[in-house]
Amino acid sequence: MFKLSKAKIFFWLGVSFLGGIFLSQFFLIDLIIKLALLNCAFILIFIWHKFKVCLVIGFGIIVFFLGMLRYELALPKINSDWIQYYNEKREIVLVGTVIVEPDLRIENTKLVLGNLRSKELDKNLKGRILITVPRYPVFNYGDLLEVKAKLKDPGEFNEFNYRDYLAKSGIYSVVYNPEIILADKNKGNFIFNFVLKIKYYFRDSINKILPEPQASLIDGLLLGNKSGLPKELLDKFNLVGVSHVIVVSGYHVTVISSILLYLGIMVFDRKKAFWLAVLGLIFFVLLTGIQASAIRASIMGGLVVVALNFGRMSNIRNVLLFSAIAIVTVNPLFLSFDVGFQLSFLATIGIVYFTPIILRYLKKMPNVFKLREVLATTFAAQFLVLPIIFNNFERLSLISPLANLLILPIIPITMLVGFLGGLAGIIFFPLGKLLGLIAWLFVSYMIKIVEFFSQFNWAAIEVKKIWFGLVIIYYVIIYIIWRALRKK
Repeated sequence: MFKLSKAKIFFWLGVSFLGGIFLSQFFLIDLIIKLALLNCAFILIFIWHKFKVCLVIGFGIIVFFLGMLRYELALPKINSDWIQYYNEKREIVLVGTVIVEPDLRIENTKLVLGNLRSKELDKNLKGRILITVPRYPVFNYGDLLEVKAKLKDPGEFNEFNYRDYLAKSGIYSVVYNPEIILADKNKGNFIFNFVLKIKYYFRDSINKILPEPQASLIDGLLLGNKSGLPKELLDKFNLVGVSHVIVVSGYHVTVISSILLYLGIMVFDRKKAFWLAVLGLIFFVLLTGIQASAIRASIMGGLVVVALNFGRMSNIRNVLLFSAIAIVTVNPLFLSFDVGFQLSFLATIGIVYFTPIILRYLKKMPNVFKLREVLATTFAAQFLVLPIIFNNFERLSLISPLANLLILPIIPITMLVGFLGGLAGIIFFPLGKLLGLIAWLFVSYMIKIVEFFSQFNWAAIEVKKIWFGLVIIYYVIIYIIWRALRKK
């Protein structure tokens, strides 16, 4: 007989729900087959309910279809009420609000417009549009804009599906350099607007205590904003395989949680330190401008912190599963179209399950500056994300493990000093300048490491997308290896 604990039942039901969402993106099940399977589910639940396995299978089928239904409900309907209906047609005049923080680039600015209304049709339209405009004049969050342009379908280019990439954010149309009239200001959420002002105030402080490109790199480390970095330097970070340190990810959450827990335990007891870490994560999400990536990373990392705090490592699998379910329930498109979510989720699994195993094989390695843990963590994360990297970036960094080994140990202290420097720059500028000097030393070291390794022609190799079946086989092999090593 199968022994099914509550934790295992939750796991299999959760997997069924995610499976329903995932498979819906490839094919739709005929209504007759759906009804037949649901009938089987009801038979298992109401007739064979004495057998726990049958009961779980029955509810698993129902949850599977709930996953499919959630995905179908998330898809836009192609009719005159949706913005993409007007793609590639005549010019249209729209009035909309800048609903997220403008994405400032070196050469242009990208604005996301929502709450759209067509002046000609005199009706509200569902969906969002992405507008690319020159850097000047400057537009801000909450600006009400009147836009006259021809809407374009995002499409695909260089084997990259830009349409799916934007769809996960509810964006179905793009516009380049339209005619724009600023109709009004301050039409956004006043709380979000207040948070953005705090963020900009903090960023200005960073820019005052640090020169470029060190200031932009600290901005990336703390707030996940890499738009201020020169493209040449950003390409080098990608080439060397350390670009993950300048985007909001589960790694940032882990570092922030660890710092706050450590400082909290020094001052308070463990329980109060835990709540300090939770409040710190909330503040981090606010400081990043409530970015979707920051929210996802904080949910995932925060739940792991909760599990660790209450000593429930045996259920860490369900904690990770619950975080994934919570995220994809809000937006099912994240599961297949959000590379950041995929990398964060798989890297977290790798770190949790493989780091302890790898550490056993590195016992003889010196642990100066915790290099042993850094190396084990780097390899553990790399094992799980390799197929995703192959299929999305078509590049594999050969120098990444060594570069991460040299850079990751200083990330926590760099983030801490950079944050304290930015805060001090607001309160007492001389202290902020002193801390900025210390942060400058760490950040300059990172830049030198990246520039040094990027010189080598063999630093990264080009790879082609791999067949989806091989991805499945790869993860099956990884699972078998983990089971075998765990038994030892």
